[in-house]
Amino acid sequence: MPAAVSERTDSIQSHEKYDRDGAFHWDAFRRPTLYRNHALFLLETIREHPVLDVGCGDGVIAWLLSADGVDISPTAVRMAREHGVPARVGSVYDPPPGPYAAVLLSDVLEHLQYPMKAIEAMAPVTRTLYVSVPFRVPFLYSEEWHYWHFTLSDLDALCTPLGWRRVWSHIGNLKTYAKYQRPRRLYLRDRWTRYLASALRAWRGARPHGALHG
Repeated sequence: MPAAVSERTDSIQSHEKYDRDGAFHWDAFRRPTLYRNHALFLLETIREHPVLDVGCGDGVIAWLLSADGVDISPTAVRMAREHGVPARVGSVYDPPPGPYAAVLLSDVLEHLQYPMKAIEAMAPVTRTLYVSVPFRVPFLYSEEWHYWHFTLSDLDALCTPLGWRRVWSHIGNLKTYAKYQRPRRLYLRDRWTRYLASALRAWRGARPHGALHG
């Protein structure tokens, strides 16, 4: 089980962080920092296209990957768009439908109250999932924004029961990286299920009131 380090909620965290600190990832990327190394490592590692960066923040990594972005913070999305990233406001628990060749969750899961729900939400969107989580190093990372601390085995415990198989992992930049994939049959099943649910919601929304009682 991952260690809980905070009782803050992810919806509050994301809004406060960018409103308070601005486009801090861009500031870090322009200097020789661990964040810059992390971003460039993902650029070297992720070869799939198109990519969805879920929790894209102010958009540095999405910009590097020429990826679509989604974030719960309107402030962060505005900053990402100012740098040319096609970002939208949205929830990690309800990502854009895709399909995408890969989805990236870069330093996202530790901020979420329900990380397994987020992993489950990626199932209809992609067959390939990249995840990074930071080491627990209090003198470098403020845990003010972290809900959990994850190890590689914790990530496996989140992903494996949902049909994701780890095919690669790496330790570097004071982070744990992992790549997961799901069988095509599970992906197609979940994608079809999501499509039917969306179509049913649309039909109910368009149906005249009382149509079934005529």
